[in-house]
Amino acid sequence: MGGWIKFGWGLVVATCLIFFIIVLIIPSVPEPSLITGQMVLDLQKEQLEEQQRLAKWQDDLEYWQDLQAAQICDPSYPDLCLDSLGPDLDCVDIPYRGFRVFPPDRHGFDRDQDGIGCEGTS
Repeated sequence: MGGWIKFGWGLVVATCLIFFIIVLIIPSVPEPSLITGQMVLDLQKEQLEEQQRLAKWQDDLEYWQDLQAAQICDPSYPDLCLDSLGPDLDCVDIPYRGFRVFPPDRHGFDRDQDGIGCEGTS
């Protein structure tokens, strides 16, 4: 009779373990995600559209930067960009030497009026 009791308890323990696995562990395992060919194509299409949007924004940004630079940089000094509305400067105020100067030379960089600014100054 003792053998039957041991076998009975073993059966109860095994049944409880199987129940525990079925009820608690298996439902918590996530289902694998199914990715179809159409989903991949849709994602590629979205990526392409996003790249096109970013390229357009980049073009717009470059356009506005060029426009802003054209309006701010003083055209009298085409080799460098000095603010056309900025303060009066002297050669000692800037690190550039031997650059082209066109009239009107608002800052007086071309003292001898030969079209070269801040020449011979250190």
